[in-house]
Amino acid sequence: ALSRAAGLLGERNDGLTSLGAAALLLLLYNPFQLFGAGFLLSFGAVLGFMLFGQPIDLLLNRIPLSLSGWGGKAWRWVKGGVAASLAATLGILPVQLYFFGTLPLFSVFLNILVIPLASFAVVLGLIAGLLGSFLPLLGALPKAIAVLCLRAMNLLTLSAAKTPGGLVSLGQPDALFLLGFCGLCAALLLYRPKQRAWRLRLVMAGGALCFASPAVDAMLASQR
Repeated sequence: ALSRAAGLLGERNDGLTSLGAAALLLLLYNPFQLFGAGFLLSFGAVLGFMLFGQPIDLLLNRIPLSLSGWGGKAWRWVKGGVAASLAATLGILPVQLYFFGTLPLFSVFLNILVIPLASFAVVLGLIAGLLGSFLPLLGALPKAIAVLCLRAMNLLTLSAAKTPGGLVSLGQPDALFLLGFCGLCAALLLYRPKQRAWRLRLVMAGGALCFASPAVDAMLASQR
């Protein structure tokens, strides 16, 4: 709504400003939402997508694949989905570990399927609601398809959760993790293609340091 209002007023549409305004309105209504996992995960995912989606996509462009035709289109679709999923996961990573202490490894690839299904279900739900208000029989078909999409999403997520190794317990983040996380975020924001290789190494080092502390803790705990 804020983005649409900015366009109508002839102002520049800025996603971060719209996100901040939406968060401010919710916090004015209930300030205690700031300490809830739902609020932090929702806004963290969107913020991560806005900040890190393009840098991660640029990093994925370094993968030496030369595909044309349908193969090229499929790779661009998969690459865009992976970049968006990785960016959203990075945005919620500290909150995820703080509240739950676990990291779902398959979520990055699962989101490639779940996000389109969720979008499709929302659109069909709106259509079903509009048609059902006047002709209930016409609204039944899009409603049934939307329910099938939701059931498919539920089946995918439950199957991924039950897969061995799909959920890794890392515990709450400590100072070393936060240092690596901040370094990784800074490196991604600074990364630009066709620049010196040290920036790419900085991204890799930040990611390695980000998970070094939880991995060491997990190894020590398994030996006790």
